[in-house]
Formats: sequence, C-alpha cells, structure tokens
Amino acid sequence: MQTQQQKQQQQNQSLKEIFVSTNKANNNNNHNISAIRFDLPQISLHGLEIGNPDGKTILCLHGWLDNAASFLPLFEQLQQSQSALLSRCRFIAIDWPGHGLSDHRGGDAHYHFVDYVDDLYQLLHHLKLQKITLLGHSMGGMVSTLFAGTFAEKVEQLLLIESVGLITETDEPGKLLRQGIESRAKQSQKNKTLHKDIDSAVKARMNVSDLDYDSAQKIVSRATVDVDGGVRWRSDPRLRTVSLMRFALPQAQHIVSQISAPVTLIKGDQGFAMIDQGLTFFGKKMRNLNTVTFAGGHHVHMQQAQQLSQLLEQILG
Repeated sequence: MQTQQQKQQQQNQSLKEIFVSTNKANNNNNHNISAIRFDLPQISLHGLEIGNPDGKTILCLHGWLDNAASFLPLFEQLQQSQSALLSRCRFIAIDWPGHGLSDHRGGDAHYHFVDYVDDLYQLLHHLKLQKITLLGHSMGGMVSTLFAGTFAEKVEQLLLIESVGLITETDEPGKLLRQGIESRAKQSQKNKTLHKDIDSAVKARMNVSDLDYDSAQKIVSRATVDVDGGVRWRSDPRLRTVSLMRFALPQAQHIVSQISAPVTLIKGDQGFAMIDQGLTFFGKKMRNLNTVTFAGGHHVHMQQAQQLSQLLEQILG
C-alpha cells in the first residue's frame, strides 16, 4: 500500500511528464513552417512563418519579383538545427503586394515605392506591434530602410541583405517621368509569358539571376500558376514598369540619417556592385552600421542560410 508521500511523489512525476510532453509539443509546433495571411484594410498579404507566435517578431521582406519563399532556406535551417531562436522569436516572411500569393493592387493603382512603406505600417498596426526587427533583402531592404528612417521609434534592429540606402533620381527627372509613363503603356499591351512547365520557368528565372536550380524552384513554385498549356507568372505585370519619380540624393540621405536602430549589412562577395556604391553615399549616414560579408551573390541569404542563421543567433541573442 502506497504512503501519502509516495502518492505525492507519483503525482509530481506525472505532472512533470505532462509538463515535459507539453513543452516538446510546443517546441515542435514552433519548428513548423506555416502559411499565414493578413487581411489589411486595402489588401490581403500572404506569407510564411516559423517560431513562437508570442515571441519577438522578425519580419522578413523579400526583393523585387521574389516572394516569401526566398527566406525558406533560412527557415529550413532554423528548423533543422532546432535553433533556440524558434522558442524566442516569430519569423514572418510576407509576399509583397503583386508578388507570390498576395493580392495585386487595384486596377487604378500602381506600385509606387513609398506605398510599400504604407503596407508595412498597416501590417505592424494589424499585428499590434510597437517595435519590430526588419530583415530585408534588396528591395525589401530599401523599404525597411525607408520605414526605419520615417518611423525610427518602431524599429528595434535593421538587418539588410544586399541593400544599402535608396535608389535616387537621375539628373534628368523629366526623362525618367517619360520613361515611366511610356513603360506603363507598353506593359498594358503585353501578354503574360507562358512557360510549358515549371522546369522551363525555373530555368528562365535562373538565366536572369544568380540563383541555383533549388533556390529558383522555391521562388518560382510560389510565383507561378498552372494554366492550360503550361504555367504563367502570378506576379502583377505592372511591377515591371519604370518608377515615375524617386527621392533626390540629399532627401534620401536625410531619411537614412534618421535611423536610430543598429544596422547590420550582409553582403555577398560576388553581390551587386551597387552595394559598395551605396555604402559610399549612405554608409556614413547610418550611425550604428556593421557590415558582414559572406561568400555568395545577390541572393546570399539563400546561398548561405547556415551562416545567416548563426549570425542572427549572435545578433538577436
């Protein structure tokens, strides 16, 4: 017959096993990559997430004509290594409007660069976040930079991948305006490119980027839709039109100078030459800039996912 003490010990052990089992289940859930959708006032954004839903939010923002899948190698690396970050952080990668699975803008709208900043602001409001860490690649990095300079109090960390500063106006703004308007007219008359299958679309994407087959397939699988006769791109054709206006260099430098968050630039040793040019014009305007170089090209975050995850563990603790 059990004593009261033995019964209590057995009960404590049972509670401990339940606690351990629950923690394991929660940790496993944190390690799952899940689809997510945000219904904002004017548009619905789709994306992917991994990590603790109640943890610190890391918002991952892709580049032009990419989508949330460009962060899949990072998410998979965090998952495979069972990174401690997954218990403390929530990683969200969105598809920008007109990209991936997200809505296209309305028929009377265009893809002005500053509108992405508004999308980001609306998303933070939707998530009820006071502060955010931004991890932006290429165009996503430029949007993050513009946001961090405009809403400095809302950005805790600014992590830029192959992105420095902003693309500024030319010496001939009238010429740029003309090119933009003419590109809109031409784009409206074009038919969407049809590829015979996903493999053909992947190879077409590889031809205009530094992506290997596996990385290109991740992005293209989310960027295409099956139709009669093959696959077509999901992305809004209007994304390819020329911007009508850009910030002047002094304006862009002023915005960058307002960033108060620590900035980490991750560049590829075979990345875009414009990154070094950007450092010349904007590097000194960033008060807390640290630069890290990985082996790789413009999509270095896909090529060096393990190194990136290790760096994030150092930065995010």
